[in-house]
Amino acid sequence: MLTEREQKLKTQAEQRLAMPPYKFVLLYGILLWGIPVGIFVGLIKVVIGGNTFDMWLKKDLWINLIVFTLAGILFGFITRGMVQRQLKKLKEKEISQ
Repeated sequence: MLTEREQKLKTQAEQRLAMPPYKFVLLYGILLWGIPVGIFVGLIKVVIGGNTFDMWLKKDLWINLIVFTLAGILFGFITRGMVQRQLKKLKEKEISQ
């Protein structure tokens, strides 16, 4: 029998995997990881690197958004695979008990 926490994780994993892969990657990879990280890295470059905010808006922001959006696609697929493996382990544990 699964613990209460494991049952909650199983339910969340099933809900996440119920959405189509492209939607999962778009939501978790691009919108919730890629774009925010791209903006954050750009702001760090402005603060630490001495770039001007105006220069960042003209060039660095767009480069960061492109690079981190592409990285977000990869991140989304990797995350989806991790969720699938987690769900598989939880189902195996549930069956074995």
